Amino acid sequence: MGKVKVTILRKDYTLDSGDTEENHVQDLARYVNEKMEEIQKDSNTLSSQDIAVLTCLSVAEEYYNFKNSSISSGEDVGKLVSRMKDLLAKALKD
Repeated sequence: MGKVKVTILRKDYTLDSGDTEENHVQDLARYVNEKMEEIQKDSNTLSSQDIAVLTCLSVAEEYYNFKNSSISSGEDVGKLVSRMKDLLAKALKD
């Protein structure tokens, strides 16, 4: 565990992975990057902030649908989403 370098929407970030495996943080960053690029390709006029907000809404919808499905495991999923939000918030501050 330690510092992890990731690239999201062509911008480099150094994140503190805390107790999370570095590969997991990189996987999360890759997922966020893919979502942001998907939203960006649909509209070249959106700012990075707008793309980030729309990405958050998209991921929140996925989480909400998963949380309300019969396969969710509750607490573990909540911890994962909480960690994802923390990492995204840190990344957007830079």
